[in-house]
Amino acid sequence: MYSEKVISILTKDKGGGIFLKKIITILLTLILFLTGCQSHSTIQGVEETAQTLETVTQETTTFNPEIYDENETWAENDERLSYYLPDEYFYDTDGELDFYSTLGYKMHIKVNDCYTISSPEEGGSYFATDAAKNWCSEQESFVADSSPNAESIWLMVNATITCLADQEIDFYISNISFSARGYDDSMVRFGVNNKKILENITSELLYDYGDRKWGKDYYMIRMKPGDSFTTNILYLVNKALLTEENEIYLALGDHHIAKYDSELGRIMPIEHDTRIRFLRIYPKVTD
Repeated sequence: MYSEKVISILTKDKGGGIFLKKIITILLTLILFLTGCQSHSTIQGVEETAQTLETVTQETTTFNPEIYDENETWAENDERLSYYLPDEYFYDTDGELDFYSTLGYKMHIKVNDCYTISSPEEGGSYFATDAAKNWCSEQESFVADSSPNAESIWLMVNATITCLADQEIDFYISNISFSARGYDDSMVRFGVNNKKILENITSELLYDYGDRKWGKDYYMIRMKPGDSFTTNILYLVNKALLTEENEIYLALGDHHIAKYDSELGRIMPIEHDTRIRFLRIYPKVTD
């Protein structure tokens, strides 16, 4: 009876495979030897159990870490749902849009052109300087180390930025970042959208406005009401994101996009925040 209970417990595991079958067979045989229960019928039962285990473990099983039970407990810092933002934040408005900087100042952007280039030097003389080439080399090295299987490509965005604030401000060019969005309905049952912001390989950028010098203020531009400037912004992006299936955007302003919902017990995308804005762009992609 003891050996039959052991057989019953061990055969509940469906994840081991043939190797696990052999291990269990050896263990069962050892148990039978120690207990003296080596009757022909019991040994036959061991063999039948092992055969059943082999059949069961040959069944195809999958485990997707992104699939979760609706009733499971979520960690308070679990941000997986944050990237399924509502459609209301995504604008396809012919390449221009009013937006709010991270500090809350009203701005305007007009995208004049966007295209991929094979090397930064193709973006103009500024990107051929030693400082720019060193920065680009560092970014490529970072991507090679952190995402060795990702194929990267340079994306150039030519844009005009205008200050609509009613006072002099410091605008940070890092408020304009690359973003991609793709279809993903795996989390719809948790009350979020069926499209997800896709992670890029790096969030850094380089731009060529004026005679900007490297330093703590490189990304900051002092602007008065009505001031405008036109610049080329260079991003290093995962080439796999630039497909017809995905939507490409500029994320405008570094605003919080999610918060903890105490009623649901998990972090959820923020809804109806007019500061959160993404502008659709259509890069011309070349090999």
